[in-house]
Amino acid sequence: LVDHSSYAHSIDHMAQARIVGILDHHGMGDVKSAEVIPVLSMPVGATGSLICLCFQECGTEISPKAARAMLMGILSDTRNMTYNVTDLDQEAYETLLPIAEIEDADALYEGMSNAKMSYDGMTKEEIFNSKYKEYADGSYHFGIGFVYASPETIAEVSAEMKQYMQEIYPQSYQDFLFCMVSDSDSTWLSWVGDGSEE
Repeated sequence: LVDHSSYAHSIDHMAQARIVGILDHHGMGDVKSAEVIPVLSMPVGATGSLICLCFQECGTEISPKAARAMLMGILSDTRNMTYNVTDLDQEAYETLLPIAEIEDADALYEGMSNAKMSYDGMTKEEIFNSKYKEYADGSYHFGIGFVYASPETIAEVSAEMKQYMQEIYPQSYQDFLFCMVSDSDSTWLSWVGDGSEE
């Protein structure tokens, strides 16, 4: 499992699967294994940095395509090397940049940011579910959607997501539904549940 260790964040039927390893930079989740498996969990800014470390420790050559994938993950998780950057993230970034044959990492990150804020041709359901995850805390079950928007559209997108949550809540089997809409500088939070809305 890469970048997660919780059944709720994984593909369907993972609870019946055989887990052979975990590579993650989040807190440990609820995944269980009767076998002893390799687990690499470190407080770094990006899982891409851990993947780069694994390549290096195994002595495996990193292809330009793999380097670009890891580099894009690092840029995304660290907001272009400005958030939660550790020494390992910096080392991975410096290792991968020349291999990935990327001349302008800032331009790459800007293109990535513009792409993730574009939902052209997508329904409200597809937008809400694009980064939707479900959680349980005691007897409460709740779902959280995360949507990106530009500063110009954040209010409109937030209103659309709130309307969509109101529509699906009665059939959601969740106690609460939340949606965070972010333009990177600010985040709007809406929620629906238990007869209340915010």
